[in-house]
Order: sequence, then C-alpha cells, then structure tokens
Amino acid sequence: MIKNGFIDALKTAVLTMSDDEVMACFGIVGGEHQSRKARRQSSVKDSLSVGDRVYFESTKSGRITGYVKKVKIKKAIIETTTTNWDVPFHMLKHC
Repeated sequence: MIKNGFIDALKTAVLTMSDDEVMACFGIVGGEHQSRKARRQSSVKDSLSVGDRVYFESTKSGRITGYVKKVKIKKAIIETTTTNWDVPFHMLKHC
C-alpha cells in the first residue's frame, strides 16, 4: 500500500465519517476508477493492431509475450506459442 501524508489523512477522515458519508466517498472513488479504466482501455485499444507484439502479467504464469490476433470490443486475443489468451486491454503493454 502507498504510504504518504494524503493517504494517512484520508484514512483518518474516513474513520470519523458517518456511514452515509463513507458510501458517498466510495461512490466518488469508484466512479473515478471506472473513468480512468475506460480511458486507459480506450488508449490501449486505439494503439493496438493485429500482429503487434505485446505482453501482460499473469499471476500464475508470470510475464506472457505474444502477438495480437484479434482486437475485440473490450479485449484482445493474444496468440502465444502454446495457446490463445483473451486479455482485457488495460493489462496489455507493447513490447
């Protein structure tokens, strides 16, 4: 977890809030997270083309490198030497 003065102040503030205030803050933070995720996905999607070499991190397999086989609405099919992966755009990075 990131430790800095702002995070510590936020944690203290949350501990003093009512349930309604915490839920309102949760809604604001959740909305901002979704907006940033959508912008990140759109940016990556716009930069991908079939045949691009990309990689992503898998918790079980580590770093996986492959080529874009197909760009779909929210995910891309990544072709590796052993299998095809259906990967969300926000997880992909160009090699």
